[in-house]
Amino acid sequence: MRIQSLFRATLEKYGFGPKEITKITAAEVQESVIRYSKVATQDEVKRLVSTWRKIYHIAQIEGVAVTDKTLLLQPIKSKIVKMPKNVSITREQFEKFLSCMMSIHCRSPRQIHRRIVIWYLLQIMLYCGLRPAEALALTRKDLHLYEPIPYLSITKAIGSNFEKQFQIVPTKTTQSIRDVPIPYALKTILLDLEAWSKFNLLLADYDGNPMSISFISNYIAIVSKNTGIPFNSYMLRHMFSTDLFAQHVNPRVIQDLMGHESESMSLYYARSTEEDRLAAVNGRGNLMLDYGTPSNQENVSKQNYLPAVIYLPTPSKHNK
Repeated sequence: MRIQSLFRATLEKYGFGPKEITKITAAEVQESVIRYSKVATQDEVKRLVSTWRKIYHIAQIEGVAVTDKTLLLQPIKSKIVKMPKNVSITREQFEKFLSCMMSIHCRSPRQIHRRIVIWYLLQIMLYCGLRPAEALALTRKDLHLYEPIPYLSITKAIGSNFEKQFQIVPTKTTQSIRDVPIPYALKTILLDLEAWSKFNLLLADYDGNPMSISFISNYIAIVSKNTGIPFNSYMLRHMFSTDLFAQHVNPRVIQDLMGHESESMSLYYARSTEEDRLAAVNGRGNLMLDYGTPSNQENVSKQNYLPAVIYLPTPSKHNK
């Protein structure tokens, strides 16, 4: 049943018809990936392969005698170019989104509770750049608000496994285990959160269980669509990285704060603004003006303007 549910939710949309898993050949798996690569980006192709792996993994857990056919797949490169998504948001847009979200009428205490949880979640992400799953897993002992330098201890996350959804799981990577200092503005918000929350899991659902990340994402998407403000929670993580790079913070510090395995991943999260790009081009344009032109510099040799040339020896007759 679990295999059928995963199949309906994933492979059916890739055009792969229902078939008993023990009768699926490696060639058929390969063909499904090749066919999909013609209409999908490389990231989407990777997700298809990941879906195949999950199906085989579930089958093996359920006791089905089957070999993971993805181990035999030949690498496939998609030629579809993925257009970059807009992941930037200004502080003004974010505040407007929050205002619109909090003004939505809620009919039940559960709905009110969930909206408040999401508000606190977004504030934590704004100030600390945490992943949603990390912020949702915060407990009271993770808040060190009365230390000389207040900080959050990030040691776990909210996730799912094959046995249970929405539970406490390890962090994404070992680098994700970290202490994140918090500014005074967030300390005040977290003190309010401690007083408001009835549970040890500070951002728990109305019944005390972990919140569903998919529910939060869908809720934010609905508010975003209704308000006309493009927004998702990960934009705050991008904003966090972008702001730190703009302040010329040491990339290693940014990597540690965000819990990334590499500096390049932190840089990937950063985004430049149109003003940044214009200033960079104008700055280089001013620099080029300082070089002058040959017509204005009659006493200067052309060698000052031509790039250096590396001369290779002429091949001898014996090398022909």
